[in-house]
Parts: sequence; C-alpha cells; structure tokens
Amino acid sequence: LSSNSLGGRVPWSIGLLTRLNDINLSTNSLSSSIPSSLGLLTRLTSLNLSGCSLMGTVPGMLSYLTGLYALDLSSNALNGTLPKLRKYSRLAHLDLSANSFQGTVSGGVGKLSLLQHLDLSVNQLNGTLPKGLGRISLLSHLDLSMNSFNGNLPEDLDQLTALTNLNLASNTINGTIPDSLGNLTNLRSLNFSTNLLNGSIPASFGDFSHLLYFDVSYNGLNGSLPVSFSRLSALKHLQVANNQLNQTLPASISSLISLTNLNISINFINGTFPAAISSLTNLVALDVHFNSMNCSFPSYISTLTKLTWLDMSDNKFWGPLGETIGTLTDLEFLCVYTCHAMPPNHTIA
Repeated sequence: LSSNSLGGRVPWSIGLLTRLNDINLSTNSLSSSIPSSLGLLTRLTSLNLSGCSLMGTVPGMLSYLTGLYALDLSSNALNGTLPKLRKYSRLAHLDLSANSFQGTVSGGVGKLSLLQHLDLSVNQLNGTLPKGLGRISLLSHLDLSMNSFNGNLPEDLDQLTALTNLNLASNTINGTIPDSLGNLTNLRSLNFSTNLLNGSIPASFGDFSHLLYFDVSYNGLNGSLPVSFSRLSALKHLQVANNQLNQTLPASISSLISLTNLNISINFINGTFPAAISSLTNLVALDVHFNSMNCSFPSYISTLTKLTWLDMSDNKFWGPLGETIGTLTDLEFLCVYTCHAMPPNHTIA
C-alpha cells in the first residue's frame, strides 16, 4: 500500500493479521503513532513505515519482531531513544534516519552480525560512536551523519572491509584519522566532512581504488594531499575545503582523470598552480579560492572546456587573463576577485 494518499491512524487491529510476512505502508500520510499491536506479527520479515509522518516513540513490543530482515522507519517524526537493536539479530537492513531520536547508540548494534545497511543519519544522537561496529563484518553501508556524535573514530572501523559507503559527516568527531582505515579498499564513498578532525590525510587512502566520492572538508586537517592519491583513477569528487592544508598541490593530481569536482578552497595551499591540472579535462567545477598560490594566471585552464564553475579568487595570481576565459563557453559562475589578473590589452590609468 506504499505511495498512496492514505491518511489517519494505523489501526490497532493490524496486529490481528498474524500471518503477515511483509508490511509496506511507506510514503503515506498516516500522522499517528506506531501501534504496539505490530509486535504481535511475529512472522514479519520486513516492515517499512518510512515517510509516513509518524510521531511518538517506537513501542517496546516491536522488539518481539525478532525475525525481521528489514526495518525502515526513516523520514518520520519519531522521538525518544532508539529501540533495543540487539533484539533484531536477523536484520540485514536498518534505516531509522531523518527522525528525532535522542541519546546514545548502545554497543548492542555490534551484535547484528548479518547487518549490511545501517542508516541512523539526521537524528539527535550523541555520545561516542558505538563500540563493536567492527564486528559487523557484512556491513556495506554505514551512515551516521548529521547527529552529535563526539570522541575519536573507533579503532575497529578498519575491520569493516565490506564497506562501500561510509558517511560520518556533520558530527563533532575529533582526533586523527587512523592510517588503518586504508584497509577499507571497497569504499566508493567516504564523507568525514564538518567534524573536528585534525592531523593529516592518511597516505593509505591511496589504496581506495574504487573510490568515487571523497569529502573531508570543514575539519582541521593539515599537510597536503597525499601523493598516493594519484592512484585514485576512478575518483569523481574530491572535496578538502576549509582545512589547514599548507603545502603545494602535488603534480600527481594529473592522474585523477575522472575528476568532475575539485574543491581545495579555504586552506593555506601555496606555491604555483600546477600545470598538471590541465589534464583534468572532465572537470565541471573547480574551486581553489582563499589559498596562497602565487603565479601568473594559469593559461592552461583553457583546456578545461567542461567547466561550469570556476572560483580562483583570494589568491596571488597575477598577469593577464589572456584568451583563457573565452574558451570556457560552458561557464555559469566565474570569480577571480582580489586576484591581480587583468584581461588582455588592459591598461591601468
């Protein structure tokens, strides 16, 4: 009955349908609480109540549904603490995202040994990241973003070698990034943005040969982009903005031939703008603003003909723009504010 225009309360009598194996009422406007009678449906293997405007807490009786393979309560207005996750030992898919759950995540989540997809993002969860995550060896998708988790990255994260998506963005996680996370060689997407991480970007991340998306922006990371990143030939999005990177941009960046988005803005990157960037002909967005690069305005940008966004402002580029900009016919945004570049034939009175 998903994606209809159903309204009103979920009837208590639904608990009398004891032969049900699968309930999908997602994307309706039920605007009620979850009836505790659902706990009587002990044959259920899948329960999807996502996007139903449900309110209130998760009834304790749902812990009787020990045969659940998939539980999706995402995109509602549920509150209170998380249900006792250790009860759902057969779960492979758990999505409680986009609610208002509060409190900590117990170590019981580490006992869900069959779990492949865990999404607790966009809640009000706090405390340190749950212990025992590394025991969930089948986990391929982990999203704990947009909460208030704090403390360091768990040491056992490096054991989640099946992970393809890891998103811990928009928390208050601090400390350094363990080099051992380079073990997660199946990653397609890694997002640690908007935290309090410091130290350098591990060179071991160059082993992420399948990586498509990398975002560690809005932290306190220093050093430079590792030269080992030259091995990330599949990478499309590289976001390291608003850190404290303070060295030159390595010429090895030329190997990232699949890049479409490169954002290294608001750092302390110095030296010249590497000609190697001219090899990144798939770039659609390039943002290097607010750094300390110092050289003549790079004419080789003219090879980046797919650019729609170019921001080179607040650097120390100088000299004429030449014919560079005129070749970028797809540009929708251009900013060279406070650079010292001048258009061709420009004279200062």
